[in-house]
Amino acid sequence: MIRQISRLARTSPAELRFRLTEKAHVAAERARFAIGSPVWTAPILSRTVASSPSRLADAARALGDNNRPRAGAAFAAHLAERKPRFALHPGDRLAVGSRIRNHFPSAPIDAAARARLVLGGNYRLLGYSGLNFQSNNGVVDWQFDPVSGRRPSPGFWSRVPYLDPEAGDHKVIWELNRHQHWLTLGRAAWLSPSPEYPARFRSELDSWLQQNPPYTGVNWSSMLELAFRSLSWLWALHFFADPADEHSEWVVDMLGALQKQLDHVSRHLSRYFSPNTHLLGEGLALYVGGRALPELAHASRWETQGRDVLLRETRAQVHPDGGHAEQSLHYHLYALDFYLLALVVARRTDDSSAGVFAETAARMARFCRAMVDHTGRLPTIGDDDGGALFPICGRQPFDAGPTLSLAATLLGDSSLSVRGLTEEVLWMTGGDERLAAGVAVSEPSSIVFPDTGYVSLRSPTGLAIVDAGPHGFLNGGHAHADALSMTLSINGKPLLIDPGTATYVMDPAVRDRFRSTAMHNTVVVDGRSQSQPAGPFHWATRTDATIVRSQLSPDCDYIETQHTGFAPVIHRRAILRIGDLWIVADHLLGTGTHTAQLHWHIDPAWTVRQRGAEPAYVAQSSGDRAVIASTAPATKVMFGEEAGLGWYAPVYGPVLPSTTLRFSHTAELPFSVITMISGPHADAHATVEALPADGDSGRHSGGAVVITYMGERYLAMFGVVTEANPGPSIRKVALEGDILASDADVALLRLSAGGRPLGVHLINGASTTWSGMSPFEIRLKVAKDLHWDAAALRQFQS
Repeated sequence: MIRQISRLARTSPAELRFRLTEKAHVAAERARFAIGSPVWTAPILSRTVASSPSRLADAARALGDNNRPRAGAAFAAHLAERKPRFALHPGDRLAVGSRIRNHFPSAPIDAAARARLVLGGNYRLLGYSGLNFQSNNGVVDWQFDPVSGRRPSPGFWSRVPYLDPEAGDHKVIWELNRHQHWLTLGRAAWLSPSPEYPARFRSELDSWLQQNPPYTGVNWSSMLELAFRSLSWLWALHFFADPADEHSEWVVDMLGALQKQLDHVSRHLSRYFSPNTHLLGEGLALYVGGRALPELAHASRWETQGRDVLLRETRAQVHPDGGHAEQSLHYHLYALDFYLLALVVARRTDDSSAGVFAETAARMARFCRAMVDHTGRLPTIGDDDGGALFPICGRQPFDAGPTLSLAATLLGDSSLSVRGLTEEVLWMTGGDERLAAGVAVSEPSSIVFPDTGYVSLRSPTGLAIVDAGPHGFLNGGHAHADALSMTLSINGKPLLIDPGTATYVMDPAVRDRFRSTAMHNTVVVDGRSQSQPAGPFHWATRTDATIVRSQLSPDCDYIETQHTGFAPVIHRRAILRIGDLWIVADHLLGTGTHTAQLHWHIDPAWTVRQRGAEPAYVAQSSGDRAVIASTAPATKVMFGEEAGLGWYAPVYGPVLPSTTLRFSHTAELPFSVITMISGPHADAHATVEALPADGDSGRHSGGAVVITYMGERYLAMFGVVTEANPGPSIRKVALEGDILASDADVALLRLSAGGRPLGVHLINGASTTWSGMSPFEIRLKVAKDLHWDAAALRQFQS
């Protein structure tokens, strides 16, 4: 009671009014449900329709006569004749189909093959394939989870316990009920026509309406799911509406059901329940539904409400740097797709909001482009539930290529695209071919996104993404305990991966394990996770990371980050990239004796073997080789351990074995663990060796190492500057009697096999000397971040 009173006291008047109004709607719906399950009704057309001398007037008169086939045919004819108001237009059928066949000759074959699976009741959803939802009579069972063999209890929508594992996995049920496979049927109908495709669509629509009357069951429980379903229905309407179709009564059924569902969304927006991508998706459906179907009486209300949500959330959910606030790359891609569809519809209907949608999409697309490698693959960071807004061609959830191609087309910025024109662009834009000639793709530079806290680091062949930002958005529902975690792809192949999501509610232990720190490429201290979960979408504690320093250049990238999730122990991570060599220094600051466990999760496409008894491993995949070696003395390889590590979920659902490397070190703080990651054509004998450094003057020596790599040696010293000990000091490290001394926070000397200096990299350094072959002495007036090659170093040689 005290908690409820406290919560009420913090509630704003606007939120209180909204919640009271929403509860009144629920009560009214429950009352109608108690009397008898509400039934579907015909669409209510705008008052101006009946008086207009048009196909719409014919539709209105036919509805008045209860002649559904004639009304459906009249509305279908109207859709074909009117100005386009949706991404797809029935009048573009021949032109779009022709352009797709021209640019993608195999598309009709692929479309027919995918559609045949649907015709046979074989569905690919999330991470599953071959799912069969058909009941004994051959009709789809729309409230069944075939993975668990369970179903939620029927009843009034707000009382369905869809988060209860005993009700099955609501994600599986809802994914089918998004009806995105109707886009698969529509694609085939336009590219490889057959009467089977519209017939299957009509039969599924009919069975769905019979099994899911208004306000009844799990498929009415989530406003986001109604929103996704409504968008799929809009696609189906434009794919299949045909005035010559003798079965056109389905158009009336669909319009009436769309009206009922969008009204439901309108009354129960997730404005204070899940004001994240749930609210954004709901707003999108209302906006698109209202703009695309102004003939319906409630359309004006939908579009106004939806536009308001979309515009407001450009500030609430999208950071100034373009990243989405949920700190999940999968949900960022979702949200970008939302704004791109809103932009398409706004431009088609001459809505002045198009400018804001374009600016928001541009920021989000630039962020997304920085997160993907040259193949368009997005790493799994944060929750990834495997869903997509527009999976018409069966793209993988991690494939951002079609989205970026669409953004490049709509925004006139070819640098956003990773592969030029894609088939999805032609479907979404009515056949726009502006990217048909391809694009001169150049990889973006390394970049820091200060608001989101993500860092994109690019080597000649690799891409690393580092999470150094906030834990999550609001309650962190889709966040993981992954502060300072790092993913790495080499030549377009993931090497260091985030193992994924696996499940939301079906197994709480698995849900928590996949969100834990140990399941990410970062450090665990004394067996603790940085943040502690409290249910599938909440956290008892949360850890934010911060960026301490960054210095990025084509030759050398340096990023230093930290978090205090193991307080009083501080974890600080420094990442130094030289060419294709990655050096990761994990500094543990504090007092007392502690154990640090550093995990590296390897994509199963790589085979991993330990190099003798060393703390070093060689990973190989299709001609590429990477070496992962550490100064930590203890190592362990895990592969599919029961209730442990060595697992990954590439897409929501199935959990598969993979390799996890663990490097462990127990000592009195402060200490550091330094890891070398090399590739893609590294010598299998690449090594990292810890060296003693002295002269720290109260600062923790972040460690010194010598690395052998590709016939060269790299002598590196890391220092750790803290507020308590901010001053510079000279530190020294000896290599075979030769001494490198520097006051830099990080100093790296690159040496030839014979010991001749080939370059030096300094982070915040003013003084550096080398006593070996070709000795040099650098004295600057102020500390700088500098990078010199062998030619530049000659000016300092004695």
